[in-house]
This record gives sequence, structure tokens and C-alpha cells, in this order.
Amino acid sequence: MATLGFESAKVGIHDAEGKVTKVLSFDAKKGGAIDAKISGLAAEAVKVNASNIPFYVSQKGTGDIKLDLTLFDVTDEEMADLTGSKFDKGVLSIGKDTEAPYVTVLLQTAGIKKDDIYIALTKGKLAYDGDELKTNEEKGNEPGSVAFSGEFIADGNTGNSYLKTRSTNEGFTEEEWLKLVFPGYTAPAGKMIIPDKDKK
Repeated sequence: MATLGFESAKVGIHDAEGKVTKVLSFDAKKGGAIDAKISGLAAEAVKVNASNIPFYVSQKGTGDIKLDLTLFDVTDEEMADLTGSKFDKGVLSIGKDTEAPYVTVLLQTAGIKKDDIYIALTKGKLAYDGDELKTNEEKGNEPGSVAFSGEFIADGNTGNSYLKTRSTNEGFTEEEWLKLVFPGYTAPAGKMIIPDKDKK
């Protein structure tokens, strides 16, 4: 899968029933997606010996799926939504009662055939481990980014952990894809989850 750049990251926040009630977008219009790395899709292979030789290989399911996601310009309100921290009267607080919600992460990039490639991790939690402050350099100050780490598991309804598609795949429709990725979510009137490139 050859890709060109990283266009957007969208995070769907789950409620207690596993339905997506809110979607946060990080793209060229608001915030920004810097980089994402997914690992752990392959299940560990276990060899079974019989008659003194390797006889069978067991390798089913997935491994320990992890996501490293770096975003730009995350607001305090968005940080609270992503990590389960509180934002009240202008103050973000993290403490003993902080519990991250389950989320779905949808990543969008471009393919070399001028199509769009979408990758979704269906159920997991994101963590933010801390801040880093730096003094200004002579050449100017570069704004800091925000790094999240995530652990993901299979969605209880479908059994899927990872989904991928392309806008040019036969049978692909944006409507059905979004229903699969963000179950139960209805975008507010006039708001598109996947931007129409012709209208940017």
C-alpha cells in the first residue's frame, strides 16, 4: 500500500453502549495530523511439535495492536474528550478518577492512483503521557505537537480490530463506510465527516 502524506485523523468517542456520539476531526482545516504508526496486527505464531518435528503452526487473530498518533493544535476541550480528563471553568484536570473513553480512530491518506485510503482501528483507548517545554531558538520557535499512544482491541459487535478501504474499491460508498466505522453516529446538519476535496 503506497501512500502519499497524512491528510486527517478523526476520533469517534463511544458511549457506554459502544455507539459513537461525537467525532473530533484533525485535518488541514482544524488542528492537523502529523504522523501515525500502527503495530501489532499480526498474531504471534506458536509452533506445535509432534514426532520430534514442528508439526503445526497456530496463528489466529491479532497481536497487541498499538497506535502512536501525533496531532497538532489539540484544544483543552478535545484533550478532555480524548483522554477522559475534565475541563471545567477553563481548567483541564487529570487525577485519580480520570478514565479514558473507548474510541474509534479513522486515518485518511492518499494513494498513488489519486484515490483516498482509509484505515480504522475500531475500539481502543488513547493516552497522553505528558508535556515537553523548550526554550526558543535563534531561528524561531517551532510549535509543539501532541503525541498520543493507544491500545486497541476487537469491536464486540463485529469482532474486527482493523478496517481498511480505498475510495476506488468496487462497492465502496462513503455512507456505508462511515456506518461501519462510526456506528450510531449522525453528523450534524451540513457537516461532512469525510471532506469533499472538490469543495476545499
